[in-house]
Amino acid sequence: MHVARKVIGNFVALIFLLLTLDVTLQVFARAVGISMPWTEEVARFLFIWLVFLGGYLTIRKGINIAFDLILSMLPKKGWTILFTLINIISCGFLVLLGILGSQLVQLTMSQLSPILKFPMGIVYLAIPIGAAVMILAQIEYYFTTLKKRKEGSC
Repeated sequence: MHVARKVIGNFVALIFLLLTLDVTLQVFARAVGISMPWTEEVARFLFIWLVFLGGYLTIRKGINIAFDLILSMLPKKGWTILFTLINIISCGFLVLLGILGSQLVQLTMSQLSPILKFPMGIVYLAIPIGAAVMILAQIEYYFTTLKKRKEGSC
């Protein structure tokens, strides 16, 4: 998991850097009156990848959507049951997202983007890949949090 964390973290940082450079170029080009429509398409594609791979980082750090207020009010057994249920539902949603995302990739692989003529299936590949790594992060977060809770540090 350590290698996966490092690779995904670096890839997300690279995507964010490329997105920042692309949008900066787009703003500069518009300011001087140059039309660069490809920059909008690149920004959209990078943003899609950033959202789905960035989801891995939010889950791994435990800053995704959660019911912390409700969980904190529950006794230990209630907390464990609800925390487990929340994680099972989250994993179920991510499995469904991965399956539907894979179907979308298959349907759109022959479809080309309007400006760059790039296969849309590759753009949408971010969905099943993101779902897969988010499932791994959700499982890791679940067991890490349970362990910390048992030790009393959470």
